[in-house]
Amino acid sequence: MEVVKEMTESASLRGAQAYRAMQFFRSTTRTEEAFLIRFERATPRVMAALRAWWPEEDEWGIFRRVCRFWGVGYRRRLGGGIPLGARRCPR
Repeated sequence: MEVVKEMTESASLRGAQAYRAMQFFRSTTRTEEAFLIRFERATPRVMAALRAWWPEEDEWGIFRRVCRFWGVGYRRRLGGGIPLGARRCPR
């Protein structure tokens, strides 16, 4: 029973951290380009919270999820969906 309680508290904490991290994007203009710029400027703490909530293989998976959450269209481009002009290309 104690293990279930710890898991629930841990998931709740991760959810709260992810919610706060998503607020980083709240005032961003609802365009893919604006979200990409904001995503590139995200602090390590914001990225860590998003990675903990969404265990994606790469940061572009997280970017797609952030865009989807805020209702911003994400167009697949350049093979694996890497945005054009991306400075932090994970390849």
